[in-house]
Amino acid sequence: MHTDRYSINGKLWLISRTYATGIERQIESTGDPLSQIAEHFYKNRKKIDTVLGKLSAINEPLNQNKLEVIVKAHGQLVKLLSPILRKSKSGKHHSARSFVSKYMHFHHPIVPIYDNIAKKNLCHLIPWKDSYEILQMKTEVDEEYYYFTLRFLQLYNELKTQDKTVTVKSVDRYLLNS
Repeated sequence: MHTDRYSINGKLWLISRTYATGIERQIESTGDPLSQIAEHFYKNRKKIDTVLGKLSAINEPLNQNKLEVIVKAHGQLVKLLSPILRKSKSGKHHSARSFVSKYMHFHHPIVPIYDNIAKKNLCHLIPWKDSYEILQMKTEVDEEYYYFTLRFLQLYNELKTQDKTVTVKSVDRYLLNS
């Protein structure tokens, strides 16, 4: 829950440092970026708790229906963070996709972690096929995370056929450390 500023600050600091999210570089701020995110999270705490609450009933194994809930929730949190992000040269806000995936994973380990290393390794292991597009929801979500998770589900399912003990967390570790 996001009931007080202290717990929000603690989570943000822990997640941004442990997972090296780089979110601080994307915040439009002259002060402490993490404090600015914490204040934004505190102001939006009910929305954040509602979004994260949708994930509380989701457990392993990961499947298409669960992935749809995850991808929608991710898109909602990315959109919620957008107003405090710097704009790129193209005039668009930078994306908080990596930070949001790691923040969600911290609360619910079934959420696949997205970052550049995981994406590169996943793209190498699972070349894209149109048949992977089992969800039809591009407009409601962060498109890059959407495609990443569709590939992620393919790898997860392949590994699960070989070893029933495979979890989202173990696939995350594999992708981040390969």
